[in-house]
Amino acid sequence: PVRAYQAISQPLPQDVLQTLLPGGQPFNDTRRMFSGVRVWPDGRLHVGLDGPLFEANAEGWLNGASQRLKMMFPQLPELRWDYHWAGWVDMTVDHYPRLHRLAPGVFTAYGFSGRGVAIGTLMGRDLAHLVLEKEEQQLVHPLSTVKPLWYHAFHRPLVQTLTARYRLEDRLNDARYGRAEPELNP
Repeated sequence: PVRAYQAISQPLPQDVLQTLLPGGQPFNDTRRMFSGVRVWPDGRLHVGLDGPLFEANAEGWLNGASQRLKMMFPQLPELRWDYHWAGWVDMTVDHYPRLHRLAPGVFTAYGFSGRGVAIGTLMGRDLAHLVLEKEEQQLVHPLSTVKPLWYHAFHRPLVQTLTARYRLEDRLNDARYGRAEPELNP
């Protein structure tokens, strides 16, 4: 498990909103430290942002989120944040969700890796099929075997090391493509 952070901006001016995601689509980038952006009906930006992995404090990281958004959308005015929050995300090593039979008639689904709304809906369908004893071939996600992770006792330092690497790789890619470099943290 790691922390995930979300923030909501104050409403943006209409002329700026028309230039951001004009089709109303959400945006998710390909960075290693993924983030997403969507526009609420009242003109606020809702963003996923990078922050401390095991603490619930994104306050200081909002500046980095503002800089990242400004890099993607240079036409943005200075952002002011109304709300932010954090929650636990269940990450898997390969970022694929898991569906397990724990015992006859007992199933579990987890590992949505921050993509739980869409994947969780499909996984709910799969769980319903299993409970109704339908054919396993109808499942979107295959049943897999529970495998203990040998490194689970060391997951914090491992995740911290990988995250530092991913943040560095994101910065190097930004520099390579001539994008402004956002701060890693406040």
